[in-house]
Amino acid sequence: MENLPPTQGNSRHPFWKSRTTHAAAYLLLLLVAPILLLQAAGRLPAVLANEAPASEHTFILDTRQWTEKPTTVHVAGEFNGWNTHGLALTDDGTGVWSGRIKLEEGTYQYKFVLDAGTPNQKWLPDPNSDPELNQDDGHGGHNSAVVIGPSAAKFPPARPDAINADAVLFNPNDLTDLNVVDNSMVRVRLRTLADDVTEVIVNIDDAGGVRSLPMGRLTQARGMDSFGTVANITPPVAGVWFTVYDGPSAKLILDANGKRNVGPADRVPLKPAAIPLPTNPGPDVPAWARHAVWYQIFPERFRNGDPNNDPGDMWYENLVPWTSDWWATLPGEKPGKENFFKGAGNVWMRRYGGDIAGIRQSLPYLRSLGVNAIYLNPVFEAESMHKYDTADYRHIDDNFGVRDHPHHPPIGAGVDRPPTPFKPIGNRQFFNLDGTPLSEGYIETDDPATWRWTKSDLLFLDFLKEARAQGFRVILDGVFNHVGRAHPFFQDVLANGKNSKYADWFAITDWGDPANWKPMDDPFAVHGKPGGIQWKAWDGDNGHLPAFAKDPARGLAPGPYAHIMAVTRRWLDPDGNPQTRDGTDGWRLDVP
Repeated sequence: MENLPPTQGNSRHPFWKSRTTHAAAYLLLLLVAPILLLQAAGRLPAVLANEAPASEHTFILDTRQWTEKPTTVHVAGEFNGWNTHGLALTDDGTGVWSGRIKLEEGTYQYKFVLDAGTPNQKWLPDPNSDPELNQDDGHGGHNSAVVIGPSAAKFPPARPDAINADAVLFNPNDLTDLNVVDNSMVRVRLRTLADDVTEVIVNIDDAGGVRSLPMGRLTQARGMDSFGTVANITPPVAGVWFTVYDGPSAKLILDANGKRNVGPADRVPLKPAAIPLPTNPGPDVPAWARHAVWYQIFPERFRNGDPNNDPGDMWYENLVPWTSDWWATLPGEKPGKENFFKGAGNVWMRRYGGDIAGIRQSLPYLRSLGVNAIYLNPVFEAESMHKYDTADYRHIDDNFGVRDHPHHPPIGAGVDRPPTPFKPIGNRQFFNLDGTPLSEGYIETDDPATWRWTKSDLLFLDFLKEARAQGFRVILDGVFNHVGRAHPFFQDVLANGKNSKYADWFAITDWGDPANWKPMDDPFAVHGKPGGIQWKAWDGDNGHLPAFAKDPARGLAPGPYAHIMAVTRRWLDPDGNPQTRDGTDGWRLDVP
């Protein structure tokens, strides 16, 4: 097998530039996005729509003049997690490669990946991208970038006492422009050319009559100003329209009939045609989420509260000093810049020992910042430091909780361990929810009725109780598109092939030679290679993140769907009594 850390495989692009692993206050959209998407169904026609919420962009690479031509070309960027197999381009037969992708508004860094997954793999900036958008990649080169959506470059410059009507943007089909949160609240946004207008007013026509509310300037990006506000509404609501000013003599009306510049002496209808709101806004966003101040925590890098659970046992786990220099060669690492991201992949092996105990110890600090909601990156059993390669959704990773056998791994010793194909599940001692132990050798199955709790699970539930007592809400990262290679159900497929109970759970592309359907010490010495079982994975064919099989009606195939639903119920309501509120407060859903 290749001696590469889990989910690295020398395929991750070197875009991580610092050790900053937690950020505040931007996760509300992630929490409510699934609910908001439901609201989009049945929305009104594209009145005044200046651009779609997502735009199609075409990437092109012309290799016609190259002497050495690639066999495959992909695009990896911020929009697909720098996945080397994320967007495959197609050769038109002459050497011009192209591919399309729908992207939401924003600026995205990217590179072309030539011959991905082969010894000839090469990262290449786009030779035809706008050089003014280039960003340092941290390795002596640069990433290309593309701007999706409105940009000041598309409009003439702003002039005093004049409004550029073409640059006044509002799309009622875009939830970031018009979002009916529930029957009592609406959020609106309108954009203009930067510094082009002095005031924006939203006019609301509801049961209480017509009210005019000022919209504050929220952000300025790509030469565009964003104005917005959140307003209370009283049904029935006729709709909204906007009044935009630039000085004393320039005025613009935006309503259901479009946009028009009007001067002080121009006749304007007393009551413009209101832009209607959806009559059924869909499920309510929880009241607490509307006022949440979020803090995102990447547990392994936040705070080490209990050295007894530190990682460092596995060959790809190198425990390093908490305050060490990120760019230096640390104890136990192979020297040389070529081994930082690639080569030995030092950065992927680093472990710092962050855990649930450390987060609990920091609750008073978070409260002092004004934070009242915490979003945790994945915490379930997994091999990697990021835990997006889930090995078991039912249990908290023992390096975050309590190890069955407390351990004090030495600094810099992890890379001296012999390679193993995958990490075993950490905890094997099970308890009832009240903490009473089960008999030694108790075995869980895929039947939720057999699921019990480990010391790590109980410690996490106790953390949730303490967090709630201190006024916090906590949501978890639901990575339900794929698992890690160490997941026991995927391991069962490799050992039993089509005879596995879980054969239809995963996106298998080739079952290989049935003679290889048997238990092996290292299944990846055979599977993922010619003659072995082949699978689709989020990080590329036969990758470290095997994808669940999909179903067009419900998203996931029946087997994984039922499993994931049981998992979500387990962590939302551990004791099965909604009144006790003993579980997590919600989920952030990862890639679909």
